[in-house]
Amino acid sequence: MAKFKLGDIVFIVVYFSWIFFILISSYWNTILGLARLTMVDEYSYLLAVLLVLVFIALEKLSNVKLYLRTGLQNVMVTLLLISLSLYFYMLSWISEYTLELQTLSLIFMFWALIALIVDLRSLAKIKSIIALSLLLVPVPRIVLDYVAALLSKGVAEVVASITGAELIIREAVVLKTIGPEGEPVLFEVGPACSGIVSLMGFIVGLPLIINFVHSSNVSKHRKTIATLTSSALLLTLLLLSNLVRLTLIVLSGKIWGLNTAMNVFHYTPSIFLTIISVTAVMLVLFKIIPGHKIHIAKTLKLTSKLSKNTLASLLLLLAVFAFIVPELLESSTPYIPVKVKGQIIPAEEISTNIENYVFNSTLFKILNVKREGRIEVALNIPIVKLVTMKYRDILLRAYIEGSDNPAQFHGWPVCLTYQGYSLDKYWVETIEGYGVGFQVVFVEASKEFSKILMAYIRLPIVVSYGGFEKQFYIRITAFTYDSSKDSATKYAILENAIKDIVDNLNLKPRETLVGRVVNVSHTIPAFVLAVAVANIGLIVYSKIAGRE
Repeated sequence: MAKFKLGDIVFIVVYFSWIFFILISSYWNTILGLARLTMVDEYSYLLAVLLVLVFIALEKLSNVKLYLRTGLQNVMVTLLLISLSLYFYMLSWISEYTLELQTLSLIFMFWALIALIVDLRSLAKIKSIIALSLLLVPVPRIVLDYVAALLSKGVAEVVASITGAELIIREAVVLKTIGPEGEPVLFEVGPACSGIVSLMGFIVGLPLIINFVHSSNVSKHRKTIATLTSSALLLTLLLLSNLVRLTLIVLSGKIWGLNTAMNVFHYTPSIFLTIISVTAVMLVLFKIIPGHKIHIAKTLKLTSKLSKNTLASLLLLLAVFAFIVPELLESSTPYIPVKVKGQIIPAEEISTNIENYVFNSTLFKILNVKREGRIEVALNIPIVKLVTMKYRDILLRAYIEGSDNPAQFHGWPVCLTYQGYSLDKYWVETIEGYGVGFQVVFVEASKEFSKILMAYIRLPIVVSYGGFEKQFYIRITAFTYDSSKDSATKYAILENAIKDIVDNLNLKPRETLVGRVVNVSHTIPAFVLAVAVANIGLIVYSKIAGRE
């Protein structure tokens, strides 16, 4: 067994430099989107999760010895992970979960390049790190929004009973109390105040709990008790801390007024409450499992089984990957060439005139356009417009939203829930015939004697920004109200309106060097299947050969 020499250290440095170059050049928009997402309250937990994963990785790697080795199995596993990564990236453009799937693609690509040089048995020893890295995939916005809507009502009801505030549920969940001078003081219980941010802290603390308990030298029975007890305590503390914070906001508004309430308690970052809760639970865990210590070695134990020729071949292969991977990803990206006189329109034109490009057909007659500035600020989205129009002589309304980060779009189910609607139906259909399939989401909700029907589609477009082309996203939501029992006719109208919008936008796949040679939307799924079957065959063959 060869010792780990200076030449191997140089190889590791160069290899990982290539890996990060490939990932950054291929997934720059994804990485930028994740960075921006961590600035949103509901997703601030992602940064804490990253730090927790780094800590756990350092601890795990200090207790195992990794072997650098490349063989047929490594190549096959790498190909499988790369093909799955490409498949997830391709799906990201036709799904509501664009950033989520692209993050999953990024993680798979990273582990694919690691699996190429690390012995698979060594990888099995750090399988917990591989599994935990999936926590970096953002929880879908629609899930967070829906849970936040439920929490908002529940938390507001409890706070109202404690403080004596009046609970109002209309377009939002509001707590109303009387200030020190008899003035009405209103507090909107939005997603950030609902407890969803604290609840996401559970994702931060749970890996620490599991890692600590799993690495301890106690019985399985004691491990189970410790895990369940500490997890339940963490969840309770997280929800209770937010409840206390909201109660203090309302009480301070009642005693000292709105400004004091907002300045003292409202702007306290929820992540601080998460850190306090996680620290308290870990202290309890130290008491349940005493004497357990965390050991982190200063250096990583590595053993190399790679020859000089193999090292050179791997670096050459990475150089090829550095060209191919971005091309493959780009060729799977559809886009809408919204143009003015043959030129891609500038970003500022999208902001001021987007409705005229979306509804650029004689089938649509725009009657009124209203810029929803309040909603733009609340959702942190650059563009929200409400358009009233006639479509084939039928009155329709539509929201046009635009953002460079697809995860910023709120979920319509939560918006309707906040306004007191009950969600009756929710389903997805696919529009084919544009090189790729695009999903149209249909929603039916009711409140008292009124019913709202809506259909929306989210599309990537290309705009010019500062002399460069950049990806941008628009979501078009057509809706109408219906008081009759039969809504099939209006659903057909909404569906046809969405199809006409897509037709008018002249939807096309992006033209790339790879895309001119092969149809990526068909080739990538076929490649995934072929490599998966080859991996299964290789496993079966190795088992048979091992018995012989």
